[in-house]
Amino acid sequence: MPQNPHWYTLRKTWTKDADFIQAIRDIRTYGYREIFRGREYVMLRLGDFKYWTMGSPESETILVNKAKIHNTPYDCIAESYDSMCSSHHYAMENTELVKMLPDKDIPVLDIGCGTGFLLDYVAYADYVGIDISTRMLSVLLQKHPKRLTFNLSYMLLPQKYNQNRVKLALFGVGSYLSIAEIHRLSKDKHFLMFYMDRYCPVSHKAMKDIVPVINADAELRHTSNRIAWGNYIIYENIG
Repeated sequence: MPQNPHWYTLRKTWTKDADFIQAIRDIRTYGYREIFRGREYVMLRLGDFKYWTMGSPESETILVNKAKIHNTPYDCIAESYDSMCSSHHYAMENTELVKMLPDKDIPVLDIGCGTGFLLDYVAYADYVGIDISTRMLSVLLQKHPKRLTFNLSYMLLPQKYNQNRVKLALFGVGSYLSIAEIHRLSKDKHFLMFYMDRYCPVSHKAMKDIVPVINADAELRHTSNRIAWGNYIIYENIG
């Protein structure tokens, strides 16, 4: 497939079938989801490659696919991200933020979920996370196996995973959302955080290529409560 170059390995060529079965289980336990031509696939990132099956039951799975991954700026800092944000200051900030968020029994959509900060603090029963960094998602899933996560942007998330959820965009994630995304989010219950002017997050200091900040929050000023909180501006309508 020219639009999706990849390789595959056949089950029948493996010396031990038990090893093939374990590979399938690892993909489905620690993998995130991608959508290709309207169909969901569970992907496991290892190094600079992703691996996936066609979704059949274990007994019927005959191959594992492999494809090269192109890194985003956040992929380059994913494995060190948690340690960057592990100081006492950040721990105190995290604890205070969690007090403002929905109860663990409320369904949530975690936009820009990263390495899983939210799940580190709150064991949400009904959770969906999305992020454009596959390495970030891989770190999250190592800590929180089988959690439902997608490697895509918000506008590409299927409606069935979007509806009836409080939308969260924590610690500056709101600053990267487009005008179209903000417009869509403003119609639902949300808790969105934007960087204060001139604030440079620790992640930007560590990245070689900076992700551009949009700060398209003008529409929220008439539909949400505005809170100045540390280095962030919060817009929320869940209180």
